[in-house]
Amino acid sequence: MQLRFLILSALTCLSVIQGQSQTCINGGTTKDPFSIFFLDDFTISGNRIFNESSLNHSGNCITLMNCNNVRIENCVIGPSAGEGIRLINCTNVIITNCYFMDNRTGILVEGGTGIKILNNQFLNIHGPFPRGQCVQFLEVNGAGNEISDNVSEQVPGKSSPEDLINLYKSHGTPLSHILVNGNKFRGGGPSQSGGGILAGDVGGDFQRLQNNILVDPGQYGIAIASGHYNYIMNNKVYGRQQSFTNTAYYAYNIYIKDGYTCGDFTVEGNESNYTNKNGQLIGEGYWGMPGTAEDCRPISGIANNNWLATFGPEILPARLLCPLLVAHYPLNNNFQDVSGCGHNISSNVGFSAEGKDIACGNFNGTNYLTLPNSPWLRNTSNRLSVSAWIKPAQTQGIQAIATAPDSDGYNDGWRLLLEDGTLNGRITTTLGSIDVYAAGIQAGAWNYVTMTYDGQQLKLYVNGVLSGSVNYGGNLLSGNYTAKMLVGYSRGTSYYFTGQLDEFKFYNGDLNAAEILQAYNDDRLKFEAPRQLLAHYAFNANWNDASGNNLHITNSGASFVCDGADALSANFNGSSLLTMPLNNSLKTSTSKFYLSCWIKPNVVQGVQAITHAQDADGYNNGWRLLLLDATLNGRVVTSWGAADVYCSGVQAGVWNHVALTYDGLSLKVFLNGLLQASTPWGGYLIYANGASQNMRIGYSNGNNYYFNGRMDEFRFYNGNITQEEVLDEYNTTLAKINNPPACPLQVTVQHSTAAKAGRFDSNPLNIYPNPAVSELFINAGTGFQAVLFNATGQRVWSGSDHAGQLRLHTRDIKPGVYFLQVSGKGWQETRKVMIQR
Repeated sequence: MQLRFLILSALTCLSVIQGQSQTCINGGTTKDPFSIFFLDDFTISGNRIFNESSLNHSGNCITLMNCNNVRIENCVIGPSAGEGIRLINCTNVIITNCYFMDNRTGILVEGGTGIKILNNQFLNIHGPFPRGQCVQFLEVNGAGNEISDNVSEQVPGKSSPEDLINLYKSHGTPLSHILVNGNKFRGGGPSQSGGGILAGDVGGDFQRLQNNILVDPGQYGIAIASGHYNYIMNNKVYGRQQSFTNTAYYAYNIYIKDGYTCGDFTVEGNESNYTNKNGQLIGEGYWGMPGTAEDCRPISGIANNNWLATFGPEILPARLLCPLLVAHYPLNNNFQDVSGCGHNISSNVGFSAEGKDIACGNFNGTNYLTLPNSPWLRNTSNRLSVSAWIKPAQTQGIQAIATAPDSDGYNDGWRLLLEDGTLNGRITTTLGSIDVYAAGIQAGAWNYVTMTYDGQQLKLYVNGVLSGSVNYGGNLLSGNYTAKMLVGYSRGTSYYFTGQLDEFKFYNGDLNAAEILQAYNDDRLKFEAPRQLLAHYAFNANWNDASGNNLHITNSGASFVCDGADALSANFNGSSLLTMPLNNSLKTSTSKFYLSCWIKPNVVQGVQAITHAQDADGYNNGWRLLLLDATLNGRVVTSWGAADVYCSGVQAGVWNHVALTYDGLSLKVFLNGLLQASTPWGGYLIYANGASQNMRIGYSNGNNYYFNGRMDEFRFYNGNITQEEVLDEYNTTLAKINNPPACPLQVTVQHSTAAKAGRFDSNPLNIYPNPAVSELFINAGTGFQAVLFNATGQRVWSGSDHAGQLRLHTRDIKPGVYFLQVSGKGWQETRKVMIQR
């Protein structure tokens, strides 16, 4: 049966935790708490929901009643005053790959069957009793019920769970036990009655607890409280001495007075290293007082367990939960949070055309970002990561990068600063305050900085490398006041940041060294790489790409003429064009580009195309550069829409240097090295969906938008350019274009009087077939002389005809590339000729 998707859009990546796959949730959509009744066949995906009001949907984030065939996935659930998810009499429900945080109970299932809770993460359940579970099954019966491969982190002092998993009055079947398998839980207590995983609570049969690993789970580890045919198999429990610790395992009848019995238990293959509150290492678990109704023995497998194992808390990895990205600002001409938490802001911070993508934040020493109040920005995991790319204008004095909410960063919370050229991270915990330092921050250069705290160590990374650390514990403290997270400022005396800042991220959780290095390497080239030359066509007797990228072009009717920076240039006759090969690099990854060329139009009338983008028509998508009479017109189409820029002054019959650049902040057009026009514009370049269209030179989609004239030194770059660099490029080529070297074909270009006046005498020169095998026909419509040169400029053949027609026999000419110079009264053209066998 096909599921209906109610909410879509979560983007996820997988990180592997000790062979177990937990989904790290990135992206998603914020949504208000909601309830659904009597609906079947749907999926809820990619929601981020919190509910701190017990009056709103009873404090629950999601409530489903009498629903069937449902999948809930890739959601962030909580904080909540009530349950994260509450199911009432639902059947065939899968809850998977969700992140639960600060809930009264994570998932409460009341009635129903076919419930599967798989691969979820639980942070800080707070109860109180009778709630307080990561997952509770309450009268869930029948086949297909399972709680497997979940992880839980309960931070002491920030959580108060009862049981981590509780099976209450729930019954499996002989062929389909309720399965609690492969869960990894750390932390529990201080409840004097609760603990880890409890089966048979107030009765219950056919329940199987296996392959679970628990560290410091609370008053007990894994237990059975009554019922029949319940199993505890192949589990591990470690518990250090705490004021509430009692025993690792038990299986006896707690509910005698309620009329419940017990029996047919199996406890086998389990291990424990557990110390009770009196400091005693507990050996065998408790099985009830012998000879009384609470004694459930005989218990199968009881002799096949290791109650004095030597392992410690390392049976679980140091990090169980994925770091949850709760704020991410790319600062691409907006202040949108792309983490999925919706922490969009408004600010007077400006933008600069630098950074990873199309822009970055520009901090002037008096402005900063203020993030909104949000429970997702309050750190409750006792683990955090904050990172950013910074390019400080100077490394003098104290400059703030970020400061915690509800804190001043010095007496409470955390902060990240620059002190001259040294990075400084500071936290305040229940043990006091501590600082860590890392040198090496450079002014005027991009630096990737990261601070992490995992409850045991405070660390600083510079450019992906651990550069400072200090051992320190305790729970992070917040101040007794309301304050917002700040970027570019810290509460103090003028602790502002001056320079550029990009890609600010904040995680509820600690990134590890490999993840930080990977993030640095993923972004590094985009920050460090200079503008990249993608294609360069010098038009020196070939159509090859001189950039080294081998993007050689295909000629359709253009020719070479002895007039250009290196003697030759491309000649377009008003119906010819050049086609570049399809290549993804030509769709600039940064949405920034720069193109330039020299043009010598024969006329400045009508619309003439210079070039347009790949996979775009240049009008509805992509970009293009045109001549509108004597006016240069550049156009881009981005996620913002379309923008045009114009400048007049292009002349016919003379060389003009033209350039177009888009840097994510503005569209600019240059003429002869000088900026002539600019319009503010932003956004990502938009290309045609599913289109495969070549980038072309001398043509753009439209009504005969061809170029008529000569073109030389065509360059196309990924990246933006400064005005000074455009002027340098113009000046470098100017002398060569005005005083070209001797033509390799020993040809002197002549112009008619009409051409000098701005008109072009179009001679109907026709050369065919080309390539030629045995003979070549030359038809000019008027008398002419013709000379054939090889590629080194040597004369191979010559001839003339007063009637305007000539036939050249090519059988005795060696195959290869040649240049045919045809000249008549007041005109001269050179064409490339191929001779083949």
